[in-house]
Amino acid sequence: MKSFFAGVAVGCILIGFAGCSGGTSGNPESAEPVAESDSGNSGSDGGLVILSVQVNPVIPFANNTLKAMVKARNPNQKPLEYRFQWQKNGSDISGEEGESLPSRYFGKGDEISVTVTASDGEDESDPFSSDPVTIQNSAPAVSALMILPNPGHSNEPLTAVAKVEDVDGDPATETYQWSKNGEELLGETGNVLEARNFTRGDVIEVSVNLSDGVAESGPWKSNPVEVRNSPPEISSSPNPSIGKNDVYTYQVTATDPDEDALTFSLLNGPDGMSIDERSGMVQWRVSKQDIGAHPVEIAVSDPDGAKSVQKYELRIFDLAKK
Repeated sequence: MKSFFAGVAVGCILIGFAGCSGGTSGNPESAEPVAESDSGNSGSDGGLVILSVQVNPVIPFANNTLKAMVKARNPNQKPLEYRFQWQKNGSDISGEEGESLPSRYFGKGDEISVTVTASDGEDESDPFSSDPVTIQNSAPAVSALMILPNPGHSNEPLTAVAKVEDVDGDPATETYQWSKNGEELLGETGNVLEARNFTRGDVIEVSVNLSDGVAESGPWKSNPVEVRNSPPEISSSPNPSIGKNDVYTYQVTATDPDEDALTFSLLNGPDGMSIDERSGMVQWRVSKQDIGAHPVEIAVSDPDGAKSVQKYELRIFDLAKK
């Protein structure tokens, strides 16, 4: 018969306690406080008995790994081995008999508990079940938030692109807030910021808050994006015909989002064709020698060198038959 005079000893604290064998030990995964349960079978007086079993963390989420923490009393002071059986919603989880339970076995709302039996090779404790812990709702999170295009231009909108994750698989509501040069833009809470809200030189940022209807997170913030010079745009279409006196004319028109002064140039064209660099007027006196196809390439540029190019083919037929 074993003597109780041997005293009370902590046979094993499964996470981070020395003197255990046959089980797995390590550091607790969470520094949060854990609740103990002493409601199990206490075993025979003076023999090997489990004092408490607890599941850590006590406020778990669906992406946590759960661990069992055990305190036992063994008068023989022999190393202890443990057998675990995890339960979900009151039913055993088949094959899960280790000290930890991976997150793939549970989800939001599940109740998880564990039953533990201790043995020193000679004596065996009665099974002891922990109090259950309930898997809590997880708030959605942003793993990436960016503004496109980057850099921005004053002639096109900016779009916030957020990569949202929710470990529970819940849909998330996204609420954005755009800022310009460090100041929030009132009422700009969608994922698109129209170009009318910024101009060249502005610095744009966006933040997003998330909600799954229960939990909220944020604000999550993007990196800043600078609005840079935008190229001009040619808005006219080439003239397909020759006017009076066998003179071809084409008035090129263009606009610039930044309202810069524009310069027109002829990059390619038949001999004798010219363009006024300020007005954009193209002129060319045509002769019989010019019958055939002529590629034309016109450019318009701003003072910073941004430009747009228009290419077309001008066909000249027999002037006597036109």
